Amino acid sequence: LATRMKEAADDDVERLELLWLTLVNRPITVLEKQETTSFLEKAGDEAWIELCRAMLASNEFLMRL
Repeated sequence: LATRMKEAADDDVERLELLWLTLVNRPITVLEKQETTSFLEKAGDEAWIELCRAMLASNEFLMRL
């Protein structure tokens, strides 16, 4: 999933928007974008993998109707 996001978009903002639409079927909020961008800057090389794992384990993804 992380590789797919990196290949599908040129920058992190576009990738985040695509990730949210793909996994939770809604646009990313401004607050989510700010928090996630901050996480990506701090998390290092494996940031996108960790983010995708967290999203797949999120209640919003698991309980999506």
